Amino acid sequence: MPNLLATASQVANSLSNLKAKYIKYLETLCSANGIDISTLKTEGDSHKILEMYFGGLPVLVGLKYFSHLSTLRLFGQQITCLKPLGEVAPTLEELWVCEGAVKDLAGIDHCVRLKKLYLYDNSIEDANCLSALTNLQHLSLASNKLKTLTFLQNMKDLTNLSLADNKMKDYVIGSVVWPENVQHLDISANCFSSNRALFPLTMLTSLRSLNIDPITSQSQVSPNLFFAWIAHSFRFIESIDDDPISESFVVTFRPMVDTIFAEKLGKLAKADEKYYKDLRMADKHSGKIENRLACLAEALTVYKDGMQTKDAKKEIVKRVHEICVNNSKAVKNIKKNYALLSEYIRALAKYRIACDLESCQTFDLRDGTPEEVAFITQTLNYSCSMKNSYEIIVKSCSLVGNVSKNEAERMFILEKDSTEKLFDIRTIFILMDRFTRKDYTKHPVRLVRDFEVIKKQAKEKTTIFFIPLVLSKAATARGASKFIDEDGMSSSNDNLVWSDISLVAVLAVEIQPIGQLTTDQLRHMDQFEDSYNEQLKKLNDMHIKLDVKEEKHRRNEDPAETSIEAVSNQQSKIKKVSDVLSNISNLTGRACDEKIPFDWFTIRNPLEIALAYFDFKPIKEINDMMIRLTVLELCDHKLTKLAGIQELVSLQYLSIRKNKLTSLKKLNRLPCLKLLDASFNHISKLDQLPSSLLHVDLSHNRLQTLSVCHSLGNVRHLRVHRNQIKSMKGVESCVQLETFFINDNLLKDKNELELLKALPKLTHLDMSANPLSTAEGYRSKVMQAAQYLISLDRQIIPLEERHVNTMKQTTRGLSLELIDRICPEWRNKRELMICDQKIEQIILEKAQMEELSHIRLIDLSKNRLSSVREISSFNITHLILNNNCLKTIATTDGQALQPFACLENLDISNNAINNTTILRLGIPLLLKLRFINMSSNSLSRFDCSIFDLPNLESIDLSNNVIKTIIRRPLRSLTSLNIQNNKLTTLTPLSCPNLISLDVSNNKLASCASLKPLCEFKLLETLDCRNNSVTERRVYVDFIKANVSSVKKLDDEQMSNEIEVTKRRLSRANDLISLSRRSSLVTSSMLSWFEREEGETLDNMKRASSFLEPSAAETPSRPRRLEPLPGRRKTNSESNGLMLLGTKAVQHRK
Repeated sequence: MPNLLATASQVANSLSNLKAKYIKYLETLCSANGIDISTLKTEGDSHKILEMYFGGLPVLVGLKYFSHLSTLRLFGQQITCLKPLGEVAPTLEELWVCEGAVKDLAGIDHCVRLKKLYLYDNSIEDANCLSALTNLQHLSLASNKLKTLTFLQNMKDLTNLSLADNKMKDYVIGSVVWPENVQHLDISANCFSSNRALFPLTMLTSLRSLNIDPITSQSQVSPNLFFAWIAHSFRFIESIDDDPISESFVVTFRPMVDTIFAEKLGKLAKADEKYYKDLRMADKHSGKIENRLACLAEALTVYKDGMQTKDAKKEIVKRVHEICVNNSKAVKNIKKNYALLSEYIRALAKYRIACDLESCQTFDLRDGTPEEVAFITQTLNYSCSMKNSYEIIVKSCSLVGNVSKNEAERMFILEKDSTEKLFDIRTIFILMDRFTRKDYTKHPVRLVRDFEVIKKQAKEKTTIFFIPLVLSKAATARGASKFIDEDGMSSSNDNLVWSDISLVAVLAVEIQPIGQLTTDQLRHMDQFEDSYNEQLKKLNDMHIKLDVKEEKHRRNEDPAETSIEAVSNQQSKIKKVSDVLSNISNLTGRACDEKIPFDWFTIRNPLEIALAYFDFKPIKEINDMMIRLTVLELCDHKLTKLAGIQELVSLQYLSIRKNKLTSLKKLNRLPCLKLLDASFNHISKLDQLPSSLLHVDLSHNRLQTLSVCHSLGNVRHLRVHRNQIKSMKGVESCVQLETFFINDNLLKDKNELELLKALPKLTHLDMSANPLSTAEGYRSKVMQAAQYLISLDRQIIPLEERHVNTMKQTTRGLSLELIDRICPEWRNKRELMICDQKIEQIILEKAQMEELSHIRLIDLSKNRLSSVREISSFNITHLILNNNCLKTIATTDGQALQPFACLENLDISNNAINNTTILRLGIPLLLKLRFINMSSNSLSRFDCSIFDLPNLESIDLSNNVIKTIIRRPLRSLTSLNIQNNKLTTLTPLSCPNLISLDVSNNKLASCASLKPLCEFKLLETLDCRNNSVTERRVYVDFIKANVSSVKKLDDEQMSNEIEVTKRRLSRANDLISLSRRSSLVTSSMLSWFEREEGETLDNMKRASSFLEPSAAETPSRPRRLEPLPGRRKTNSESNGLMLLGTKAVQHRK
């Protein structure tokens, strides 16, 4: 019992001491903020800000008393636990816990209202719990020890981010999915070995300041490439490493981007040219080799048949004959393997060019020296258990590290994975793209020392292999290797991951069985000739005299393939896209669900970038995939149908190259598609593709025309080389075109070069290998038609020959700083005028938008905006956006509130809006809209369903090219202006409450075309001028009879019957006066007037009895008289008759 009492006493004392300490800490906190602790319970909730500096607070205590706390700043404290923050989580919006000892962030995830969080100079390694703080706008984690940055992905509102001095390596930052709205980023003082890890920063299209120094050693970085990347990727950049961007930077480096691309495209063209040249050469040589071997085999057969049975040389001849026949049969297979090797070498050249751009030449991928290649070859052959059966020859060696002779024991071959051990061209480059990423460091790996293990997995006739070489001390220590056992199976005891190894080389190797034809002999005919003649010499030395007759033998060709570049025409089994999508494992390394930008500083397209740098997050079911998928690569799947592709409603980038497709019709149901690669298919005719496309590759097909271009008004890159195109007609519709490759076709007509004048943005053009390109004056005519070209036929145009391209020099983002400079008094006004400032994007921070909440009118006319959804939360009533390039106004994506909830007046005139882009503007979401101006655009139809808004009163669609109207009652509409269009009828327009209608300057020819007017019972103003229907004599009567409410017709007040009669009598009196003064007006003319007017003299007399003589009036709109039938009119007659109305009636006594 005494012991229990003593224990209880100790506990009580401990609690008392602890309570005393906590009270002391709380007193310190209160004292630092000038708060009397005795009033804490009663007045604590009145304090919204707490601050404490210079130590003295090891724990967070007493926060429950500050129930309205919004800001907490703690510096230099020894706090290690943040769980007490849960007591103020409902109100806390700004938190500073800096220069302390925080390691564990548990508890901070409850503070979901946080907008600003500063945790710099602590010891944080894992910050994943921050992923719950989706409202963060400012985040600083500088000077910590972060191991991963995956928590950033869901922070959509983040604009300011500091990750400086975290000693992060490439694999950490290379795996980040950056929040797209970041404007200020600091990643300086880290341990990046290559700028390639930073290449995904291109996603930050709104970036304004970047601190990045140092990336790597300054001697490695190419300054021109680095600054060109900055200028190309970050259009609104204002400072780099705290140095402000000057106008000279923009002027220098933005034009340089096109020149760099032209130079790289030229290098790529040389690689392509070499590839096709090698293929043609191999095809040519294969025929000769096959013929020579057939002749030799025939001579050996003749010699063998003539030998005696017991002749000792017979076995030699038989063996040589067998080798000769086998080599003859192997020619086709060697040709296929040579084509595979050539394709790899071309892909490697492209990859190296891309790496130079993406890493600013900081990623070292070099060719091995002869000594290094010899050492690797020797090591591979020495470790091979079947080295007596074949020889391993290294055909291509690309090193990413250094190899020395003392590392032979550490060198291994890397298997692809446990199920598929062989790498192909696609997967070998995926490996090089991703081996430094964070997700790869945890993957298990399987290593091989014996090449025979790899060969066993390949098909029997495969002679070309792609293998990665790695170095691993751990593998050597554990004895992790594989050898072929007695049963031909492999065994392994390796349990390694990527962090245990390092990639040093990627090889393309050829195995050469003894006595077999090689790819070198196929490529270099002289090597085959030397081997052939040497074999004949050996036989001759053994007194085997052969009579080789050099005659042409029929080649043993596969009927499905006539050359190495031919495409199979055989009927194959139908295979659909849905067959591939049904098995999710087929999409490994071929799909992505990130929304990535279109423009990247590389020669690789956005689809290739997505698969190289971004991941496809795990999915639970197939329907989820159909909605999320944005990138899909279906190359070389032998597809014959696209059935199932239409289900991928979010798809943006699609590659279906190297299949057996003949039609692309299903693609029209993909509204978001931006990139399409359908090269190497069997497409011969194509009429339409989605108008949203920006990049289209239809090369290596059978196209004969460019009729598909009529639907590609937004395309920027078009590749149709190596088809059968005979005319460029249609390309003039691609007004946004920047890159156009139409080389290796059948263009002949030099006059078609005039079509290039319709392409004002064209900078890269390749028309080589066409009959047209050899015509006299070809180059000068192209230069005259396309004045902004940077490269022609993959060669850079000298500066003295080209116009200076200024289209990409100056761009701006709409920021609060820019608003302060242009409208310094905006805080005291309700209007904001930012006109003609070359603004491309709105980059306002969320907090800054709240400062602009009092604005009611915004004028952003004469800029370069494509979207204004960033300001959709504003309470503006008037929005002026004319003379921009709008694609989106309102959207519901990720928004809880209705966009532009108060907008009443919208001006989007002169924006080049067409029938497709109007569907993406989001007009149906503007529920309060009353007036909209869409004049001077490119609409060819008036789709009333788009404008079916409950409050819309006025629509201006003048100066478009509208030909048709799609019916939908517009019950609230009172004013409609569709003048200067191409309407031939108003059917089926339905606006029952319309008051004013302007259809002047259209093609309305008959009263029947005005039939819908009969339903407009409230119509008061109608303008049909400059339509042929107004020349009809019954036109006015039709309007009066059917639309009796009209008060103003064709800009004239409508008159009653008596006033009309007055007007007619006045015209008749004018004609009588003229006839008395001149002999030009004859009785036949007067009778013709009477017939034309449709009234007799008696009717006029009866009507005149109601009029006073002074009431007659002259016509307000004189019209020209037609000449009398059967009589020529003189000049004097014409001038005289011009003064008279066509419906005047002569009253002659």
